[in-house]
Amino acid sequence: MKSKININVLIKYIKKIPTREEKILVEEWLNESDENRKNYESFLYYWNVSGGRHTGFTPDIKEGWMKIKSKTVDKDENKQVQTKLNIIKVAAAVLLLFGLTWCAISMFNNRFLLLQDKVEYIASDKVKKVILSDNSIVWLNTGSQLITPRQFNNSQRRVSLTGEAFFDIKSNSHNPFYVKTGKTLTRVLGTSFNIESCAGDNSVNITVETGRVAFYKTMNRSGRIILEPGDMGIYNEKTRTLEKRKNTDMNYLSWKTRKLVFRNTSLKNVCKALNDYYHINILNSELQENDLVFTGSFYEGLLEETLEVIELTLDIKFIKINEEDNPTFMIRLNN
Repeated sequence: MKSKININVLIKYIKKIPTREEKILVEEWLNESDENRKNYESFLYYWNVSGGRHTGFTPDIKEGWMKIKSKTVDKDENKQVQTKLNIIKVAAAVLLLFGLTWCAISMFNNRFLLLQDKVEYIASDKVKKVILSDNSIVWLNTGSQLITPRQFNNSQRRVSLTGEAFFDIKSNSHNPFYVKTGKTLTRVLGTSFNIESCAGDNSVNITVETGRVAFYKTMNRSGRIILEPGDMGIYNEKTRTLEKRKNTDMNYLSWKTRKLVFRNTSLKNVCKALNDYYHINILNSELQENDLVFTGSFYEGLLEETLEVIELTLDIKFIKINEEDNPTFMIRLNN
């Protein structure tokens, strides 16, 4: 088992510029244990949020083992062989983690962010409101995760998002706010916007409500587009492209506002909004050729009540075809 990995080789691997031998070396190290993969993920997180700064620290496993040995190993060598082997493994993991932590500390220009100083927020089964140390406010959609320093430094504010969240960022022209989502980076000074990372296709969508947003397709700030109120930016992982368009979805924040609004909305798009809001699946094979539109609004409406109103208005019927947690419906057109 390899006791350590050279940090400079690891950085070349992250930057996708390793030699063939270095690539094999890193991948063998990653496949050796879950511990190695967790250490890599921790290092990758701090590398990304730091913008790619590094001190070059490499842990000395041998030296660390000698220090641990002097304090923990019994003098009777013959009886302690297995103990030594176990401690060597522990020492290697601890020292590697220490090395990654040291790198993470230095990345923040002496404004230290230790691993234990990061805060993780998870919205498991309901929307979660988070107030950051700069008084910015973040609403996390269910199933989403936000990682942030316990305290921002004086030059940059950086967080990492998995899932979907709405950000209302406190304005500070001297201290930009960065959001890492998947492979993308969002930079703002003070604005409000919604970000959604789609796990299925690894795409990232951002919709701006106020202010201006710089949306980058990579962590090193390449491929930028500027978004203003009403704009929507889409990063496509498959093609690695950014697209800018006008947002036409009135209900993109329904998960936060608890309100659905429809104005001459096609039945197909009504069903899409219902699927997203209520976490259901309405089969729309019959909707392709009809011209039904619906106008109305619902605030914190129960699913059954909402479907009943639409049924009466459009003379249709939603038929539930299973009883799962995320039920499936089919539509019968009555006319």
